[in-house]
Amino acid sequence: MRLRPNVLRATSASVIAVLSASTLLTGCTIDGPNFTGSKATTATAKPKAPDNGWDASEEVAWSDAQEILDTAAKNFSDNYGIDLGVYLRVIDGPYKGLTASVGEDKKEYSASTIKAALVVTVLKKFGDNLDKTVTVDWDNGVGGSVIGPGQYTLDGLLQYVMRYSDNTAANGLIDAVGGFDEVNKTIKEAGVDNKRYHMGNKFNIPNPSGDRSWFTPSQAALFMARLQEVADGTSTQNFVTKDTAQTALTYLTYGGSQKFVMYVGSAVQKTGDTAEGVNDHGILYTAAGPIAYAITTRFEVPLNELTDGLLGQLGSQITPLLPDYNRLGKDGKPLTAKQAATWSADEDGDGIPDRIGADSTDGSGYTDDSDPSNYNESLEPDWFNPFRG
Repeated sequence: MRLRPNVLRATSASVIAVLSASTLLTGCTIDGPNFTGSKATTATAKPKAPDNGWDASEEVAWSDAQEILDTAAKNFSDNYGIDLGVYLRVIDGPYKGLTASVGEDKKEYSASTIKAALVVTVLKKFGDNLDKTVTVDWDNGVGGSVIGPGQYTLDGLLQYVMRYSDNTAANGLIDAVGGFDEVNKTIKEAGVDNKRYHMGNKFNIPNPSGDRSWFTPSQAALFMARLQEVADGTSTQNFVTKDTAQTALTYLTYGGSQKFVMYVGSAVQKTGDTAEGVNDHGILYTAAGPIAYAITTRFEVPLNELTDGLLGQLGSQITPLLPDYNRLGKDGKPLTAKQAATWSADEDGDGIPDRIGADSTDGSGYTDDSDPSNYNESLEPDWFNPFRG
């Protein structure tokens, strides 16, 4: 994940009251020179490959999304005092590898976000026997839950976890699978760093060891991508069966569309809230292909509902950036990831993408979006989508 410079935190509470969410996503990018000292050097250090588990050879800079993320990070911070961290990556289709990120890829308390890995672990262990009845002990009962201690089927507990993010149900499932180690084993087998995407405590029950549940944007998005890849039959990390992966993705639809995807519909996700920040991660299904995403936000005063709305705005800006996966270029072939990376660029700021504005005759090869001959309608998406029949 590329690190972007932290932006200044606004501390005035009056700013929050005055500014509306509609002013959030306007502004300028925040890239700039990074001076490390007064001594000049003639040797250029070779950039270190990111140690985040993603295939660096497939990465293509998603310029349009990067500009939006940079602007959003500045405005989240300047206008509301919210630190934003995001990782986005297109994981299938002709635009596979397009990547954008903002903020530091640092560990944050996951809250309920890590329940996604718990759901996968339950299905991995009991997928053929979800009618099995288990007992949720009194020790697992916590306030704020829909259910109390008692006997439930595994499917029932999974439903409570996904539909209501129920903490008592989640604690019962942690015991059912054999504890934190089993969940972290699933994460590791997926090829994800289980120190940075990690279950370390039950919900609303402190771990005596002091361990907690953590995640970083790059690792949370990677776990979701690995699950999607197994469901597609394209993964080399077969930590669960294809059927189990598809079932898990289906369960991950039961929470509905929230936060980053609240206005864009077709997505699988698991979110998490604390008084210090909100998280989200999942797969966003678009006409351009599936996009793995993960988001952290952190703030000093509780701004959960405002942050949810701001993330929804951000998601609605990201979703339409790419051309449909069956869009053809001037040569009659699908567009490349590099072409798609600037598909929605609007350098002159007139609100019209340059490809269809006055600059569209610059030899870029883009043609009229409205012409049906520029689409191959015979193409069928080859990635699993739980919303398709």
